[in-house]
Amino acid sequence: MVRVMALVLVLCLAARGQGEGGVKEEKQTNATRPGEVPIAEIISLIEQLGDEQYSRREEAQQKLSEMADARVLNALREAAAGADPEIAARAKKLMAELQSFSHVVVDAQGRPIAGATVRLLYPKGQKPVTLKSNGFGGVTLPTEEVTKAVRPHFGDVTRPEEAVVPTELRVSHPRFGEAVGGFPLPLSVDENGRVEQAVPLKIRVPLVEKGTEAYGRSLRGVVTGPDGRPMEGARVTCYTVRTPGEGLIQSHDSIHDVLTGAQGRFSIYVSDANPRNERGKLIPERSQFQVVVNGAGEGANADLFPYAASFPNAEEAKIRLPRPELSHQFAYEAPPPGGGRLGKDDLPNLWIAYTQPDGTRVSLPKKYREGGKLLPGTYTAEWADMRGKRIVYQPVEVKADSPEVLLFRLPSPVHYRGHVVDGRDGKPLGGVFVMGKTGTMKDNPALLTDDQWTELEALPAKPAMDDDRLKALSRIYAFETIVRTDENGEFDVEQPIDHKYYDVAAIARGRLAYAIKVYKYAGGEKPEVAMGDMPLFPAARVTLKIMPAPGSRHMSVMPEWILAADHQPEWFEHFKRVMGNRPYGSEAFIPYGQWLKPNKAEMEPILVPADVKLTLKFGVPYEEGLVPTVYEKPIQLAAGKVLDIGEVAFKPAMVVKVKVVNEAGKGVEGVAVREKYEDENIWSVVHNADQEGFVRFFVRPNSSVEFAPDTMAATKEEYANRPRVAFKVGATAPAEALVITLTPQQIQTLTKTAGKPGNK
Repeated sequence: MVRVMALVLVLCLAARGQGEGGVKEEKQTNATRPGEVPIAEIISLIEQLGDEQYSRREEAQQKLSEMADARVLNALREAAAGADPEIAARAKKLMAELQSFSHVVVDAQGRPIAGATVRLLYPKGQKPVTLKSNGFGGVTLPTEEVTKAVRPHFGDVTRPEEAVVPTELRVSHPRFGEAVGGFPLPLSVDENGRVEQAVPLKIRVPLVEKGTEAYGRSLRGVVTGPDGRPMEGARVTCYTVRTPGEGLIQSHDSIHDVLTGAQGRFSIYVSDANPRNERGKLIPERSQFQVVVNGAGEGANADLFPYAASFPNAEEAKIRLPRPELSHQFAYEAPPPGGGRLGKDDLPNLWIAYTQPDGTRVSLPKKYREGGKLLPGTYTAEWADMRGKRIVYQPVEVKADSPEVLLFRLPSPVHYRGHVVDGRDGKPLGGVFVMGKTGTMKDNPALLTDDQWTELEALPAKPAMDDDRLKALSRIYAFETIVRTDENGEFDVEQPIDHKYYDVAAIARGRLAYAIKVYKYAGGEKPEVAMGDMPLFPAARVTLKIMPAPGSRHMSVMPEWILAADHQPEWFEHFKRVMGNRPYGSEAFIPYGQWLKPNKAEMEPILVPADVKLTLKFGVPYEEGLVPTVYEKPIQLAAGKVLDIGEVAFKPAMVVKVKVVNEAGKGVEGVAVREKYEDENIWSVVHNADQEGFVRFFVRPNSSVEFAPDTMAATKEEYANRPRVAFKVGATAPAEALVITLTPQQIQTLTKTAGKPGNK
């Protein structure tokens, strides 16, 4: 009797706690939903596990294994710790079986979805595989199917052509909706191509249960055709949400689409896998969901055109898909050496996009690669292959009088011409390497040794890209073209049509590099670009060792130069002007900053400007729980000199709470708040107030900080007059939250967003 009462208590508590598992709370803990097993039956079956008759014990065990839900698991956990050895042994065995699955279906908040239908869809009309998640959200996908889907992602080229891989995964539940996407991939496969998977992988869907608090923060809406009739099966995609103040929520899950129901209705909730202390548990009200909507793709709606817009979750999104009337075919010039036009085998490497009248760019489905029914406007195409070649075609304009076949033409090669000069006196520098960069590797030219520089400096004016002497430099930067300046410091870097340069960079031994961003010229509309002078300043070297911080798993450190106001060289003002272009948003800059990682083995060098007096600051922008470290002793080294500053360690920051309230003292959710240190003119990223109005910031000890609400939607006057609170923090965090009080007008201004409205 005692055991029965204990099980009743456990099951009642389990039922009461199901609200935390994504299941809506019931007022009566013993109530059941359609198809749910009554609590009394679960209790009876667990008691039956200890029955004197073996057949009765087996019968109970079989029934419990088939009805798996969270209440059963809680009851079995209690029974496994009980005094009856037979019941305990069978309960333990059942627990192991019930939790043995390859995947677990979870909602956008990571809560398991019991009773979800999981379908694997195949090409060529093959019959789908349909599974049902158990009470813990668990489902076991066929091992063969998972392996087929995974192996190509790990470079397996031996998979037979006849092997049919599932094209997509669909998850549906009447209380959530239906989502569709790709496989969540295991981390690795073994040497025989078998999937290595220690724990169940999450199939996370961008859905939350209807009627929950999270559902109230989802984007809900209806999709119709041009005739206003609701459209079933339309696909709504959302990767990104902008919170008030332009905070960012971005999904990286494998499933990010939902399908509309019979009345054209949908709801979508983007998972926030990395909130980084920047908001509460829920997506704030009045956040903007950036969605792309595609038609059902069959029947009378097959030719409806995709649409993209931003919609606030504070109101229902009403989306009407247009029906295009213009019919055109697309053709594409083939890159050399082949020439001619791309064939059908090349089309899978193409991506097509359309620019809406409001300027929003919409990526189009695969079927538009060959054209079809189109809206008037601008279309862009991009082609890429597995070898890294990438072509951005010249845009095509679709008009009422356009020809039937529209040809995407190749871009022109772009020539970047300029001069490399000594930053101190403007004299030309010959023999300097100038490259068209496509990315970065280690991005630290200080790692190049004198011997490697000697090999590089023996290269001709136009080195062959396969020259082994370039390997050392290619470990620092990713580049496709490299030349050396002539005796007048002049250079001509050609960007071929099948690559896009991010910047053109100049680098030489003993000097700071210099770069100019050129990404906007990638399309070839401007075949010749004048770069002007690229100044290189002399460099010295500092060696150091970044020490790992406790609790930090992926720490990345960025060095920064803090320039002194006195005892500077006579050319310092020119250097400061060049340094003024350093921010990442500018086109020209000295790329002195490189990411440094904790290094337990040896010292790592970095470059600093020679002859310039400065201090070094080491920031950890992706670890807000750590305080940046400053090497306080001024540094002023002659060209080529080396200074060892030893170990660089980091201390933890403290948490300071700010509370945003209305005039009645009640917390206001969603307000965007930023922080700024007194000695810096940089505001932090947005932190949105949680449901109680609290915002949490990591703050450096012994510093002066200012907190202020912020939004890009405010006018200049509203922004200037917004309330602020300044605070000087000591060695410990304040016990009470700092309070920012807002008027009703300020609340209305500071919780709205600057997103583009959709087509209502």
